[in-house]
Amino acid sequence: MANSFGSTMERQGVPTGATVEVRTQYLAGQWAHGYEIAEALPSGYRIRRRGSQEVLSEVFQAADVRPDGDR
Repeated sequence: MANSFGSTMERQGVPTGATVEVRTQYLAGQWAHGYEIAEALPSGYRIRRRGSQEVLSEVFQAADVRPDGDR
């Protein structure tokens, strides 16, 4: 996916706090907004809910994260 943060080099360049959308697991093909990068890892991303500041326990793969507004 061209607009996701794909390679390890790209992940290292994504700043913590960048606003992103995540692919939902419940509705195929849907994206949810209101998230930000909490941490970039070699295996993917830790994501934080912007409202509650809760960091989700799941590590999201690069293909499941895109810049907010990249519709």
